[in-house]
This record gives sequence, structure tokens and C-alpha cells, in this order.
Amino acid sequence: MKKLSEKLMEREVFRYLLFGGMTTGVNLAVFICLRCAGISVNTANLVSIMAAVVFAFFVNRFFVFGVTNRDGMQIMRELASFAGMRMGTLAIEFFGVYFLNGMLGISGFISKCLIQALVILLNYIISKFVIFRKSDFGGVANE
Repeated sequence: MKKLSEKLMEREVFRYLLFGGMTTGVNLAVFICLRCAGISVNTANLVSIMAAVVFAFFVNRFFVFGVTNRDGMQIMRELASFAGMRMGTLAIEFFGVYFLNGMLGISGFISKCLIQALVILLNYIISKFVIFRKSDFGGVANE
């Protein structure tokens, strides 16, 4: 069993999905805590999304894609790119579900699942090949 778990942790896609699940947990936990503290739904939702994006950035950077450089400006550029990418895929998700459900009449749940699969794939590709890309010299670009 230990060998299997070690083998799985070596696989980048598995780590991406594992930490993605943890990101969802952070999102929900922050949302629930804020709601229990009497914060409005919209404010709690916004803060929980922001917390999840920051969490996702750091776990993707260090644990999924293995970026090790410690330059503060590089980290800030990556964080800004990561947040921008997530806003872009959030728009794709919002309008994609609207298009499939509202315009094509596909069920809301099916629409959400189809678009969510697309968004997960896009987030992975953009993270791997744009934000945390490896340079031609084996390290991370712009180190």
C-alpha cells in the first residue's frame, strides 16, 4: 500500500487532482466559517474563493509543479498570472454553463459537469505550460 501511495504521489496529474480536492475543502471550510460568523453569503463566497485561489497557487507551485525558486518578485508575478488565469476560467465556467443550459437546453447539472471538466483541464494546462513552465535548461522559466 505504501508503494502505491508513493507511486501515485510521483504523478503530477494525481497531485493536481489531490490538491484540487483540498482546495475545494479550503473554499468550503472558509465559506462555512464565515457564514457561521454572520458574514453575508456573497461576502463569504468572495472571501472563500480568494482564499482557495491563494491556497491553490501555493500547493500547485510547490507540491504539484515543484517550483523551487524563492525570488519574491517572481512569486508575485506567478501569483498575479495564476489569479488572472483563474478569473478567466471562472468566466468560461459561468458563460459555458449559461450557454449549455440556457441556450442549448442541456440540464444544469450536466452543463456544470461538462464545463467543470473543461475548466479543470484548462487550469492544469495553463498552470503547467504558462505559469509554472519549465525552462529549456531544466529549471523553471524566469528563475
